[in-house]
Amino acid sequence: MRSQAERAAAPALDLDRFRQEYVAILEEFVKTGTEQQLLRASDLGRLALDSGVGLLEIVAIQAGAVRDIIVANPAEEPPAVTEKAGHVLLETISAFDISARGFLDKLEEARQKSEQDVKAIFASAQDGVLLLDEQGVPLDYNKAFADMLGFSREELSDLNDGRVRPVAFALDGMAVDQLLEKGYFDEYEKALTRRDGSELVVVISGAMIGGRHEGSSWRAFAFVKDITVRKWAEETLRVSEEKFRTLFESSIDGIVSLDLNGCIIDANQAYLDMLGYTLDEARKLTYEQITPEKWHAMEKEVIETQVSIRGYSRLYEKEYMRKDGTAFPVSVRRWSIRDERGRPVGVWSIVRDVTDRKRSEEELERINIELEGYAHSVSHDLRGPLSSIALAAQVMRDAAVESDPEVLREEVRESEKIIRRSVNRSYALIEDLLALAESGLGPVSLAEVDIAGVVASVREEHVSEIELRRVAFETSDDLGVIKASSTQMYQLFSNLVINAVRHNDAPNPAVKISYHGKSDEGAHLYRVCDNGPGIPEGDLENIFKPFFKRGRSSRTGVGLAIVEKVIAVYGGSIRAYNDDGACFEFTLKDWNPAEDSSATSPG
Repeated sequence: MRSQAERAAAPALDLDRFRQEYVAILEEFVKTGTEQQLLRASDLGRLALDSGVGLLEIVAIQAGAVRDIIVANPAEEPPAVTEKAGHVLLETISAFDISARGFLDKLEEARQKSEQDVKAIFASAQDGVLLLDEQGVPLDYNKAFADMLGFSREELSDLNDGRVRPVAFALDGMAVDQLLEKGYFDEYEKALTRRDGSELVVVISGAMIGGRHEGSSWRAFAFVKDITVRKWAEETLRVSEEKFRTLFESSIDGIVSLDLNGCIIDANQAYLDMLGYTLDEARKLTYEQITPEKWHAMEKEVIETQVSIRGYSRLYEKEYMRKDGTAFPVSVRRWSIRDERGRPVGVWSIVRDVTDRKRSEEELERINIELEGYAHSVSHDLRGPLSSIALAAQVMRDAAVESDPEVLREEVRESEKIIRRSVNRSYALIEDLLALAESGLGPVSLAEVDIAGVVASVREEHVSEIELRRVAFETSDDLGVIKASSTQMYQLFSNLVINAVRHNDAPNPAVKISYHGKSDEGAHLYRVCDNGPGIPEGDLENIFKPFFKRGRSSRTGVGLAIVEKVIAVYGGSIRAYNDDGACFEFTLKDWNPAEDSSATSPG
C-alpha cells in the first residue's frame, strides 16, 4: 500500500475508464470463475485508492458493476468461489442486488473467515468509521471517531442497547436521500462538537451495505475525516492572501509580477497609474517594451548576475516609458518567484517613480552651484571696496604724520571720497543680495497691479539715466493688470528696463515693452526688447545665473536672476533671444498659492 505522500503525487484516475475495466473483469469472472479476475479486480481497486479516489466511491462503482452483471445474466448460476476468492471479493465489493442472494450464500463461509480481518481494519483505521442504520444514526463506530470527539467509547454509547448517542453524530437528510437513491452519498462537510465544546470540522462520505429491498432494513458505512487543521490552514491562507492583496493594492509603490519571458502577469493600481495603462493593456506587454532600449543590457545583467543567483537584486535605477511615450526615472528592486520545487517561475518587482526626487536633486545641485557662485562673487566684489577703504585709511595715517595741515586736509578729502564710494558699492551689493534672496518668496500683500503704472514708475525713477542715454520708449497702450505684489512687479520690470537701457549702445537707442494678452491657461505674455548689440550667443544660457556679468559691467550681476525668480513665483517662464537686439519674452500668472506651493511667504 502506498504512503499518503505517494498517493498525493499519483496521477488522477479516469473514473469512466475504471468502471469499464471493472465491468470487463467481472464479465470474464462470470464466464471463467477463475481467481485471476478477482485478483485483477482487487488490484484495480487499490490503484483507484492510490490515485486519490474515495474508498466509498470505489465501493459504489464496484457494487454497481456487480449488480449490472447479475441483472444481465439472471439465469446463470454463479461459479464456485474458493475461500481466497471470497476474501478478495469482501475487500473489493461491498454492495450487491437482492438477485445475487444465491451468490452471497456461497460467499458466507469466506465472509465468516474474513470477519476478523474486517474488524481489525475497522478498529485500526486512522479516520473515523461508523456503521449507520436506515435513519442515518450510528450503530457502531471505531476508536478513531471517539478520539476525534474527545469521548471514550463508554461515554458515547448507551451500554443497554449498544447504540451511539445521536448527539454525537447523525447523517444529514440529503445524504440519507442519496443513499436510498443511488446506494452512496456524495462527500460533504459537517461541523461536530467535541467534548470540550470546541468545533470539529469533518468531511463525510459513505455507501450502503447490501441492497435496499421492500420490507427490509439496510445499513451503511460512513467515513469521517477530521479537516479542522486543513480548514484552519485554508482560513489562515485566505486571510494571508487577503492581507497581501490589501497591501498589494494600497501600496504607493508600483508592484508587478512577470513570467520568465518578461510578460506582465499582474500589477497593482499604483504601477498602472504610473504607466497610464489598464491591467488588460499591461498584460499584453513585456517589461522590455516599457523600458527604453539603452537600459536593456544593464537590466539583463541584473537578472543574470543577481536575481538568478541569489534570488533578489539590489536597488537600481532605470527609466520607464509611459503609454504616451514619455520617459521617467524609476528605482527598481526584483525578487525571484519559485514553485514548490524551488524552480524559478517568474519575478516580483517593486517600482518607485523617482521623478520628484530627481528634480529635487537637480534643484539642489543648481542651488549649490549658485551658492558657490554667490560666495565667489561676493568675496570678489567686496574685496575691491574693502581694499580701497583699507588703502584710504593707510593714506590718512601717513598724512597725519605730515606737519603741513594743507597736505593733510587734501589727503583726508580724497580718502573720504574713496571710502564713501567703496561703502556705497558694498551697500549696493548687500541690497542686491537681499533682493535676490527675497525674490523667490511669495507675496506679502496682493493688489491688482497695473503694469503700465509700474513701467511709468521705473522710467520716472531712472529718468536722469534714460535722458542721458537718450533712450526712446515704445509701450503697448494696454499692459494688462496682474494680481500680484506691486513690489515684485516693480523688481521685475525695473531690472528688465534698466538692463535694456544700460546695455544699448545703438546710435538711437530704443526699448519696446509689449503685452500680448492671456493664454488659454491664463498666463499673461510680455516682451521687453531693445535695438542694441544683443546678447553674445555664449552668454544666453548663463544670462539668468546670479552674479553673471556681461562685458565689463561694474554691477553685481543679480538683476536678471531676480527677474527669473519672480517669474517662477507667479508660475511663469522666461527666455532670452536676439532679434535685432536683445529680447526677453516671459509669462506671468495671477497669484494663486494653490498652483505654486513651492513659493513661500516671508514671515
